[in-house]
Amino acid sequence: MVNKGFFAKFLLNRFQWIKLVIVILGAGLLLALGWYIVFKPGNKQASFAGKSSLLDNPLVQAEEAAFKEIYSLMYSNPDSARMMVHQRINSIHPDLKEVYEMIYYNILGSTYLFQSEYSQALNAFHRTLEFALKRNSYMHIGNAYNNIAVVNILLGNYKDALDFLQRAKQTYEIIDSKKFIASALNNIGRIYLDINDLETAINYFRQAFAGFEEVKDSIGLSSVSSHLAQYFTSIEQSDSAHLYFLKAVDFGLQTGNNFGLSTIYQEMANLILLEGRYDEALDNFQKSDSIAKVIKSRSAEFTALLGISQVYLETGKPDVALSYLNAAMDIALEKKIKKQEVKALRLLARIYEKKGNTRLALNYLKQAEQFKKELDRHSEHAQVYNLEIQRLIESMASKEREIEKEKLISDRRKTIVYGLFILLFFTIVILSMVYYIVLSRVKQKQKDKENEIRIRHSVEKTQAVMNAEINERKRLSEELHDGIGPLLSLSKLNISNILEKDEITESKKKLILHTTQNNIDEVLKELKNISNNMSPKILTEKGLAEAFKDLSLKLAHLRRFEVSLSINGLNGPFKPYVEHALYRTFQEVLNNVVRHSDCTELNIQVLQDKKELTLMIEDNGKGFNPANLNGSNGMGLVNANNRIESLGGQFLIDSMSGRGTIITLIIPDGVL
Repeated sequence: MVNKGFFAKFLLNRFQWIKLVIVILGAGLLLALGWYIVFKPGNKQASFAGKSSLLDNPLVQAEEAAFKEIYSLMYSNPDSARMMVHQRINSIHPDLKEVYEMIYYNILGSTYLFQSEYSQALNAFHRTLEFALKRNSYMHIGNAYNNIAVVNILLGNYKDALDFLQRAKQTYEIIDSKKFIASALNNIGRIYLDINDLETAINYFRQAFAGFEEVKDSIGLSSVSSHLAQYFTSIEQSDSAHLYFLKAVDFGLQTGNNFGLSTIYQEMANLILLEGRYDEALDNFQKSDSIAKVIKSRSAEFTALLGISQVYLETGKPDVALSYLNAAMDIALEKKIKKQEVKALRLLARIYEKKGNTRLALNYLKQAEQFKKELDRHSEHAQVYNLEIQRLIESMASKEREIEKEKLISDRRKTIVYGLFILLFFTIVILSMVYYIVLSRVKQKQKDKENEIRIRHSVEKTQAVMNAEINERKRLSEELHDGIGPLLSLSKLNISNILEKDEITESKKKLILHTTQNNIDEVLKELKNISNNMSPKILTEKGLAEAFKDLSLKLAHLRRFEVSLSINGLNGPFKPYVEHALYRTFQEVLNNVVRHSDCTELNIQVLQDKKELTLMIEDNGKGFNPANLNGSNGMGLVNANNRIESLGGQFLIDSMSGRGTIITLIIPDGVL
């Protein structure tokens, strides 16, 4: 038994360590508080208003609900979204007007962009940037830069577009917005794709795809997948191009991004058209046209009709091609889509060339060049907007310098916190190592004591087994002395009388010989019983299962109680000493049941599986308290327990006075 003083000392040491842990946790909490002060979200202007408490305001909640509804319509139905934006701008509460005007003008610009109304889009994005710079809202500043860049890409102003996208990326990095950084990278890649710098383009697209994938932005993944498909089309890897087009469509369908889907179907149709699969190309152009009509994007509708016209031209149907192209030209003239008109005029020239009218073909080519010049002037108009935006940015330069100064101070505070964190970390590591060393020593002492107890217990078990063997020998000696000895002595006396006394009559001799014969028969029976007790014949000849059945049958013949036996999976033979130990233990338990249980039912179950052999003996007798197994009255079960434990098994007793007894023997499979 482990010394009580040891436990008291051990517990005292534990309490000392608990105090130390509490001190460390307190230091950690103080550090966490300092961390929160330095890194709280307000320092990065992550929220649109800079104060999360505004989100509890019912007015803000109502406006946020309206914003979400408008945003959900922006890609699928730009006209409806734009109408709702105008309604909200006129009804915003004065306290929220400045914030939500910034948000709504950004959506307004996007709806114009989706429908190729570039001047209105630039005007709305310019207003968004003005509000965002005034409020120092990094997210909306970045969004305005990004959207202005997209308009410039569509107008062919790649230099200005790249400048705005770099500004957008830097702004998004301040608030660590992975989604918007990916959006800027995607658009930068689009510029390099347009100017045919394919190696640079693919690097940006891969970064954008990884960013969108990390934040699980399906709209962004749809856009960048479409751009990757166009890249693979450019390098003539059509299999990869088709794969990414299908991904783009799948992501677009998931999000209901009709504007994106219309463009994707057009680009996919262009690839299929190049491969000469005209029916599939026509089907995709028609899908694009249907979606464009739903979202009322005349620009997308124009491009789809242009594609349909090209399919019919390639399949030798110039008249059908001309009808679709005329419909496209009506849209171009209506919406003043100069860039698209150039494409239409060039296709018109091809159609008339196909029809054999060279004069008209040349005339339309000249018109295309004239429209190209007008498009360049339109681009210059956009550059005027860019100059206004540049002046606006410069007016905010001093404010940005103040922000940079604050950021520098914040970085210094972060450095101090990092240093404290590292110091605390190493302190905890050192204390943990000390604690581990001390605890290891305590555990080693415990282990030594447990080994000592285990050895002592093993010695006691060995002694108990030896005592059981000595008692068995004594019992055998008594049986030989008290049973066979007297019978042999009596037989010897009878034979001596016959040999020494001549006067004994023949009839008397026969009687003495008959008695001697009976005595010898009794001796043989006793020897057989002793032999069976020492090594039962049925065990060696028929195995353990039959030996169990034989003992159970003998009990049943006593007619003192009902006996039931169930044997499942007993796959012998086993090692001889194991069989003998199990048989003797079973015999001892049954003998105990007969002598002490006063039961009316005895249930015996034997089960062997891959792990172990289990023998359960259950009676409904008077039961007993297992704690009282001491002295001569309990030596049988004690010896049985020692016999099973010496095999590495378990001997379990479940009993209580008045409830019956269950004795379970469990022998591991490796012992058998």
